[in-house]
Amino acid sequence: MEQNGRDVVGRLFWLRLRVFLFLIATLASSLVSVAAASSNEVISSSWDCATTSATAKAVFAQRNQDLHVVWVERRPTGQEVYYYKYNNASRKWSSGQPLTEGAQAANAAIAGDYRGNLHCVWEDGGRIFYRMWNATSQEWQEPCLVSGDASNPIVLCDQAPNVHIVWVQSLPGEGNTFLSHRLIDSNGKWSEASAFTPKNAYSTEPAATVDQRNGLHVVWKMTYDAFTPPDMYYAVRRAGRDWDPFQRILDGSQTQLSHPSIAADKNGYLHLVWSQREGDVFVVYYRTWRGGWEEPVQMSDPSASAVNPAIAVDDGLNGHLVWEDQRDHPASDLVELYYRRLWPLGIWSNPQRLTDDHVSSENSRPPTLEISPTTRDLHIIWCELRDGRGVVFHRIWPGQRREDATSAASKARSSIAEVQRQPFLSPEAEEKYRQALAAYQAGVDALEDFDVSRANENFSRCISLIDEGMALEELYKEKKGRAMGILLASAGAIAGVAILLTWAAFRSGGA
Repeated sequence: MEQNGRDVVGRLFWLRLRVFLFLIATLASSLVSVAAASSNEVISSSWDCATTSATAKAVFAQRNQDLHVVWVERRPTGQEVYYYKYNNASRKWSSGQPLTEGAQAANAAIAGDYRGNLHCVWEDGGRIFYRMWNATSQEWQEPCLVSGDASNPIVLCDQAPNVHIVWVQSLPGEGNTFLSHRLIDSNGKWSEASAFTPKNAYSTEPAATVDQRNGLHVVWKMTYDAFTPPDMYYAVRRAGRDWDPFQRILDGSQTQLSHPSIAADKNGYLHLVWSQREGDVFVVYYRTWRGGWEEPVQMSDPSASAVNPAIAVDDGLNGHLVWEDQRDHPASDLVELYYRRLWPLGIWSNPQRLTDDHVSSENSRPPTLEISPTTRDLHIIWCELRDGRGVVFHRIWPGQRREDATSAASKARSSIAEVQRQPFLSPEAEEKYRQALAAYQAGVDALEDFDVSRANENFSRCISLIDEGMALEELYKEKKGRAMGILLASAGAIAGVAILLTWAAFRSGGA
């Protein structure tokens, strides 16, 4: 009995030592995280950047993991598309390189494939052009025309690699607009343009993402009557197939929907954000697809306008949401960038303010989000109006260094689930379990507050308490088993004596 007690005490000592060492490592990691946080970095040239009326798109080409950005600059020759590269090793930006000459460009976007090729599209005078940077020849190829009477191009690469271009196509003289798609396969062959929305409607504001199986997902606003508020629709094109029938996913008849953004995670689930008018303000909402569309969740404070949301998901299943929020400037049109993180447990952090100075919302577009594949750093690109000139900014939100709580949280939840499957019988073990549940909830609260160190501490305490409970449960069962053995042995002895006495009485009576 004393030996079993010493075994339990020894196990509890090593459990507490393991938790102490883990917390020391977590504290060190948090200090590194704070030191590594970056400030806003100006990356634009001395020329006026028209990104407030176009989209600055960033991407990591998977070969070298450098960040590639294009935007439109107002030069003496016109509104030109300029290309900039962020060297991931040196952490420095290159000088700008023009991709057009004498253009009136808008809505530039760029994507990279795993071979290291870059694919850039832009709008110029009602036409969409495409230009490729060849990783083998190390040079930009000549631009080519994608479509006329078109606007708002989007370019994405899948793992084939195919290049997908989606845009808004106009019908000359009719005013109707629809969404069209072209594909460049891995051999460089172009497909014909294909419409996947009705040509007798009005389609606007497309957003798109590619999943791990090379499926192309698109959301957009559409109405069949120019005087009726648009609803939001969704369509998917599976790899190697035609477009599935589109479906309406949001009713816009009672509100004003704007700026959808969509991302796919590695499990194939979809994450959609948008802003919608509610009374006198706009509110950011989030909705996920997990085999079916779940109910929308409010993301921003309804007391102030929140617009231009953008969402991205890293390969650790962490969601990243950034938007423009007016809460700090209620008496003006100025906004600040805010951030929320969706932890893999399905927990959203509370809003974090990213900018130290105001962001002008005049003609602004959603910020661009891109995630480094190795470090999971979130790169945010946005444009502000400063002294009447568009200025492009870049900020890095540290990724992997802030994700240590995810593993501990998952282990804590698994430990809780194990006890739920086989509940403790020991009163002492049950008390440890109640304490563990309280520690787990404290960890969840800490994630909401974005206090990763405190979350780690509580999740680790949860695991330790359940381990202690299991040790106490094992000792309890041993005691119960020993007591039951003694009871059974005693009962057997008594029964044996009774049988002998009965037999002796029987023999005596018989004699």
